[in-house]
This record gives sequence, structure tokens and C-alpha cells, in this order.
Amino acid sequence: MSREVAEFMVFIVEQVANRFFEGNQSAAYVAMQDSGLWAFFSDTYDVSHTLGVEYLLEDAERWFVRNGVCLASLSR
Repeated sequence: MSREVAEFMVFIVEQVANRFFEGNQSAAYVAMQDSGLWAFFSDTYDVSHTLGVEYLLEDAERWFVRNGVCLASLSR
């Protein structure tokens, strides 16, 4: 994984943790790994890193719901 992709993935984990897991980055990372979202975002880095954070979080929410991930918070 390149440095750019790694930095993007850290950013995504932080954002997902803050939005859905009450800031718990470990829980966000595990949920992303278990549901396949980690692989999706890292595999689509070329496109994903150009999108806005709200769009990425909407994608993450749809992904989690579709894959049965229990989210701590859906509030915005």
C-alpha cells in the first residue's frame, strides 16, 4: 500500500469512527475490515480520494446497512 493510500485509509477510519462509532477508531476499523468496506475503499482509491467526505460517509452508511453492521450512531 502506498503512502497516499495509507493516509487516505487513516482519514476514512477517523471519519467513519466519528460518524458511526462514537469516535472509536478500533471499532470502525474492525467493522470496515469485517464488512469488506476497507478493501472497497483501498481498491477504489483512485476514484474515492477525489470525492467529498459526506459522499464517502453516505457510501459507508449504505455499505454497512447492506452488510448488516450495527452502527452506534446514525445521527448527523
